[in-house]
Amino acid sequence: MKTKKLFFLLVLLVFINKPILAQVNADVYTTYLFYTCKVWGYLKYFHSSLADGKINWDDVLLENLPKLKTINSDEEFNNYLTLYFNKLKTIPIPASSKPDVPQELRYNLNTNWFNNEHFSRTTISFLKDVDEKFRPRTNYYFQPAYTGGNLKFDYDSQYYNYTTTTNELRLLSLFRYWNIINYFFPYKNLLDKNWDEVLEELIPRINNVTDETDYQKSILELAAKLNDAHGFTSSTVINNNIKGRNYLPIKLQNVEGKLLIVKTAIGISGIKVGDIVNSINGISVEELSNELVPIISCSNNASFNRNLCSELISFVNNTPVKLGLETENKMPEVTLHLMDATEYSKFLFESTSAWSIVDKGNKKFGVVNMGVLTTAEVPTMFNDLWNTDAIIFDIRNYPKGTMWYMINYLFPQPILIARFASPDPLYPGTFFMKNVSVGMGDFSKNYEKNIYLLFNEETQSQAEYTIMALEQHPRAVKIGSQTAGADGNVSYIYLPGGITTLFTGLGVFYPDNSPTQRIGIVPDIEVKPTIKGIREGKDEVLEAAFSHYFNTTSTEEINTIPINYSIAQNYPNPFNPKTQIMYQIPKAEYVIIKVLDLLGRTVAVLEDQNKPAGEYKLEFNSSEYSLSSGVYFYNISAGNYSKTMKMILMK
Repeated sequence: MKTKKLFFLLVLLVFINKPILAQVNADVYTTYLFYTCKVWGYLKYFHSSLADGKINWDDVLLENLPKLKTINSDEEFNNYLTLYFNKLKTIPIPASSKPDVPQELRYNLNTNWFNNEHFSRTTISFLKDVDEKFRPRTNYYFQPAYTGGNLKFDYDSQYYNYTTTTNELRLLSLFRYWNIINYFFPYKNLLDKNWDEVLEELIPRINNVTDETDYQKSILELAAKLNDAHGFTSSTVINNNIKGRNYLPIKLQNVEGKLLIVKTAIGISGIKVGDIVNSINGISVEELSNELVPIISCSNNASFNRNLCSELISFVNNTPVKLGLETENKMPEVTLHLMDATEYSKFLFESTSAWSIVDKGNKKFGVVNMGVLTTAEVPTMFNDLWNTDAIIFDIRNYPKGTMWYMINYLFPQPILIARFASPDPLYPGTFFMKNVSVGMGDFSKNYEKNIYLLFNEETQSQAEYTIMALEQHPRAVKIGSQTAGADGNVSYIYLPGGITTLFTGLGVFYPDNSPTQRIGIVPDIEVKPTIKGIREGKDEVLEAAFSHYFNTTSTEEINTIPINYSIAQNYPNPFNPKTQIMYQIPKAEYVIIKVLDLLGRTVAVLEDQNKPAGEYKLEFNSSEYSLSSGVYFYNISAGNYSKTMKMILMK
């Protein structure tokens, strides 16, 4: 009897311990996959044997991945890694030294992981040898999209057309994506979660997918970890089985924390602009939103709310949808039929005029829809609006490349607009900085009156870049709310299963190195729509431009007697060698304007005399003073008024 009891207890212990042992093995497997990904990716970009693409490195991975499942010790794992090492030739001793890249430009290049507890001395020595002998070179797997720009990965697309994927192909997807981002994403240092931690999290997620749809959903989750509103991901499976291509005939916007209907298709009854959506098919929008959070790619809360509104109105099945609404005095439920993608696009982007003139308060305002204006229309637009009292550029949309053709109408010379952090196409993990100026054509005539720039969460990428240029106008005022915070050209990644996913491949910064990614464009005057305003049919952001104009100018012409003292930011800024400074005084004063260096020493005197009330424009030519590149200040003293501004000379 005792023997039977003992046997029973032993069997019970085996079954109790089995899941625990399985979990330990799963953790070990994840760890070894983690380091396999890093080793495979590092060699792909840095070993000379792989630079020409003649060795099919994807197939080497696919061939060896199944063997990793049986490995339970570090010794076995290091022997496993030699399967990769043995495919490669010995790197010859380089004839030149490795270039010295400043630390601030090599933030995606980190080899500290070589020294970890799982690698043998032989493995570490092999990796360090690759590192020491690497010299910048072209690589089969990535090329510049254009000189000095982002990269393209067109040749790194093997198995893209496979519609059915194996576990090994899914891991290849993860490894390919992770390594591209690891070495070439210019904003990796801005992620919410450490990129290594993302890899550790996604390995078991990929290993445990249930079917093809779940696999592709896991890639959406991976892309969302980039905190990049450019991280759009699509495929036949994603479009048809996960997100859907059938749409409610409405546009939603997050207004005061509520999902508000801000546009409806013609002929739709039972709903109106200003209604709040509380539920969809009986499920609260809060619950639906929580389900969508893991797969929404966004840079900040503004772009998250924008993208959430789009996701909530798309459906896989083309069946009527019930909306639970909150109107001004009722809580009705309505049923709506859906539109297909083509119909919805026509509804969403209904054609409107590119510009118009609005009469308000005895003044004329030009209003330009930058999402409609074409490059060919720019000269006519400025001609029509030249005699207006102010021009309002509505950039709550995506422009059509017009900014480059507008500069000469607004500025007296080309302007320095940004600095690009471009991935080095010869040296993975490093970047180089590049100053970018815009402007062409005839600069002899400039619009010198007020301009207003309107923006919100719809303002992304080229739209944000457009504002970076136009805001340098001395009379520019930025009105609206946080933009999407995704600025820079996109690069494409191609993954098994027909998946195409994007990321911001070019870092864009202000000339003083201030970032825009995730932050977006900061308004001078923050204005957000209100539920009350939308229900009343108001465009509160546009109205704020009108209000600002009338509150800050007299009823006389703007270029008559000013009502206060001010000195504007010089433009262009940064500059080389000339820049302009505008100031105004409301009464006659003795005016002194000096340019100072960082130590407070006077390097130039631009004004030193009595001046009557009025507006004035000065030109500062740095070449007359033999100044070097750097930060300078200019100060005005007029009566009791004094103010100092910063400017940057960049040769």
